[in-house]
Amino acid sequence: MTLARPVMVAISATSMMSIISMIISLLCRKSKKEKPKFGKEIREDEFMFGQDVVPCNHGSFGAVPKSIMQTRERMLRDVEACVDEFATVTSSMLYEESLVCVADFVGANIEHLVFVENTTTGINCIMKSLKWKKGQSVLITNLTYHAVKNTVVDVSENSHHGPNVITLQINFPIMAKEEIIQQYRDILESEPDIKVAIIDHITSGTAMLMPIKELITVCHTKGVQVLIDGAHGPGQVQLCLEQLGADYYVGNLHKWMFAPRGCALLWVHPKHYKEVRPLVTSLCYQQSLQNQFFMQGTRDISTYLCAPTAIKFYNNFGGHEAISKYNRELLQWAMEMLAKEWKSECFPLPDDLRAPFMGLVALPATSKKSFLLAGAEGTSLKHLKKAIYDKSKVTCVVMNIQGRPWCRISCQIYNTKSDFIKLKDAILDILKDLF
Repeated sequence: MTLARPVMVAISATSMMSIISMIISLLCRKSKKEKPKFGKEIREDEFMFGQDVVPCNHGSFGAVPKSIMQTRERMLRDVEACVDEFATVTSSMLYEESLVCVADFVGANIEHLVFVENTTTGINCIMKSLKWKKGQSVLITNLTYHAVKNTVVDVSENSHHGPNVITLQINFPIMAKEEIIQQYRDILESEPDIKVAIIDHITSGTAMLMPIKELITVCHTKGVQVLIDGAHGPGQVQLCLEQLGADYYVGNLHKWMFAPRGCALLWVHPKHYKEVRPLVTSLCYQQSLQNQFFMQGTRDISTYLCAPTAIKFYNNFGGHEAISKYNRELLQWAMEMLAKEWKSECFPLPDDLRAPFMGLVALPATSKKSFLLAGAEGTSLKHLKKAIYDKSKVTCVVMNIQGRPWCRISCQIYNTKSDFIKLKDAILDILKDLF
């Protein structure tokens, strides 16, 4: 009996320590802040919208979470603590670390990747790097983003042997992606001097997910280089750039990836390394692709260095699977609700050509449609958008497509059904006031 008591005491002490450990663990777990749920909760906890703002237009400018903004602010303070050390030592290491994270996220070899400020900048880099021969052409579409069209026209008018600009007309409705693929086959057959085709991954105005894999194959069959405008790609669709097959891919990280504005990627196929250069020639002229794009004087690169934090934020909230599920379901509900309440229709696209997180619904019918589209003072679509915001604090995009006014909406994890109900009411109220 006397030998048994110490054993019992030992067992009792061990059990007590185990219980205490479990209690501490449970207390710690409870004290840890749970991740906010998508919708109202995450908007209040993680984003910085004004109290009355109803954000239905994420696609235009994105939204930066508080934690990522704080990372950038902390980084800028660290720079000012010793700018010499940052410029000569730290910046290159952090830049490479950011590229490694982005390369992993988009399925790219880090040596094929550089940062640029935005997609338009990246496309300018490519178009103004290429050497053109007399008679060559560049192919765009009527859906190409206007800033990109301007870039192409600039290159055409101001480069030595500037290319001709050929515009493929894509009209709606579209019943199947094969229609678009065939259009590209036809125009490449009839225009044998096309050197480069600029193809949207997701069209900005019409929110159409282009069949880029098939179009790349069609273009390469004719010896045409392909530059993908992926402004809306990263974060909205999963990417594997090494397998995509494009010659160039440019995509924003500040739209659907939560990075600060002024953060985008440019992927270049290695066979084009020697041709591509940044818009600004600086200290690393004629060095490696990465060195040339990295060394751009005193440019603020803090937006680039926040990319790992943005990717972590994206993954912490379930990554593509969870974010896509929420946004797709909300978008489908919102579009169907708006079309019903406005007695209109959703944009005529097959499901496999619809952007995952953006969509269009026709504005309510009005006898003053021609007046609205004409751009008369106070009633043009530009003024309509401003009037909606001024009266209801709802952000959205309204545009004219083939002579009909449409509203483009975007869904992100901070949106709720009530946002789109407010949008529905705002449009109805403003049109009633105007007419």
